[in-house]
Amino acid sequence: MMRSLGSITLWISLISAPFLLRQQSCSIGQERLYLDAPYIQKKNVKTLDPAYQLYHFSSDSSRLYYRLKYEQLTARTDSKGQTQVAFRLSYMLLAGSKSLLDSGSVVVADSSNGKHPDYLEGSIQLHTKSASKNLLKLTLADLVSKSNAYAHLIVDQTQNWNKQYFQWFDTYTEKPLFSNYLPTDPCRDFYNLKLRCEASQIDSLQLHHFSLLKNIPAPPFAADYIFPLPEKADSHIVFSYANEHICSLFNKEGIYMIGPDTTAKKGLSVFLFGLDFPVMHSQAAMLEPLRFLTTAAEFKELGQKKADDETVDTFWLQAGGNETRALELKRRFYERIADSNRFFSSFVEGWRTDRGMIYLLMGPPDRVERSENIEIWYYTTTGSNYIFRKVDNPFSDAHYVLDRSETYRESWYTMVQKWREGRIAN
Repeated sequence: MMRSLGSITLWISLISAPFLLRQQSCSIGQERLYLDAPYIQKKNVKTLDPAYQLYHFSSDSSRLYYRLKYEQLTARTDSKGQTQVAFRLSYMLLAGSKSLLDSGSVVVADSSNGKHPDYLEGSIQLHTKSASKNLLKLTLADLVSKSNAYAHLIVDQTQNWNKQYFQWFDTYTEKPLFSNYLPTDPCRDFYNLKLRCEASQIDSLQLHHFSLLKNIPAPPFAADYIFPLPEKADSHIVFSYANEHICSLFNKEGIYMIGPDTTAKKGLSVFLFGLDFPVMHSQAAMLEPLRFLTTAAEFKELGQKKADDETVDTFWLQAGGNETRALELKRRFYERIADSNRFFSSFVEGWRTDRGMIYLLMGPPDRVERSENIEIWYYTTTGSNYIFRKVDNPFSDAHYVLDRSETYRESWYTMVQKWREGRIAN
């Protein structure tokens, strides 16, 4: 009898929302695209993937916080046996696309004899322009390997209550929290968590809770598909801005919006996706992504099976033909789920987004071109290119929607069939 690959109570919960998210119109010809895909490169390629965060102290003064994993830098050893790493972060702040408002650079280095920090981090003060929206161009260069990572950030000071006027930080270290994806128990993992907001003098804030969407994106050839947006908050809490135990307010899964008043779609968003984020553990969670590999009838039948039928394991055993292959297929598939959650999450888990869907089925692209609003993924083996466009929404600035086309139908079903036959795509 096959050993269990995992067993937890089986359930399916698919929720639809009537409020729909529409793509912003954008001409690729008007965007300057550049090669850079550090966060989705194939795992044997060493890449730079810095994290950035903007925080506005006032209408004309902002600070850019940066952080980079030590292990992503190339190290060299000097004559004394010390290991050294170093990078240069250069920036240009532009009004529109031409007028230079501010520029500069900073060099960050570390030397050690075996022990080193997990991250190299710091901040840069920016001289910004009030009541405006400007472009910040960033270049991070590894001074040893000479490799570069590029980023474009929009510095938005058009209203006092957008997310750049809020910052989570650790009161013990004074370091910012770069992610808005909180752990299942924020009070345990971030007991020093504090909220900073210097846009105006305030005594209290509103916390709005939205239920998580459980939608799964349609295939890349589906005509006229648009991704839904959370429609309205299901609860509201007024809390003191000076609350030292703010983490206790995040006590259930969902989307949280922090703002100054009852307008539930203006402010800072925080996401709590639960125990199976970013890595799936329960069989119930593992079942949902199989919708990409099954027909509607097959998926309905899977959902009707009992938990002790080892539903997910049975699917992969049938695909792999033997237990060893089934284990490998399952491991690789759910590794991509975890990667998608880390790379592409917006107001839904990353695997539920269009980029997550393509990454899950097709694997890492061979090449990526990006701008501040567009990503184009190139796959040489299938000859397919996928264009994703960033969409405006009140919850996340990391949500991209695929330009769907009938031309993807054949390559999509080819990849689905590979997985079903026990062959790992890409």
